Amino acid sequence: MLADYKVCIDACVLANYSVSDLLLRLAERPRIYTPVLSNMILDEVRRTHVEKLGWGEEMADSWQAAIRESFSETIADGFEPLVSCMTNDEKDRHVVAAALVGKA
Repeated sequence: MLADYKVCIDACVLANYSVSDLLLRLAERPRIYTPVLSNMILDEVRRTHVEKLGWGEEMADSWQAAIRESFSETIADGFEPLVSCMTNDEKDRHVVAAALVGKA
């Protein structure tokens, strides 16, 4: 089955290893959905892994490299000009803008 439903996944979901492992496995081919990510979301995940969850730099970098390689085609870019137009919580405006550009 190949479904191209697009879902933007925020850092708070990706930071939890078990949850992100399940969700990203479901997004591997044959996938049931296509994740929409952004560099800002992935940067936030890295900060959370290192600063809040106590991951070592090497482990956090390894996770980042794997995600960026496996899902490189799902990383939205060019959404930054839209961030200031969003009316949701200021800290999450980049997520909504990425979802919009990624057609999630």
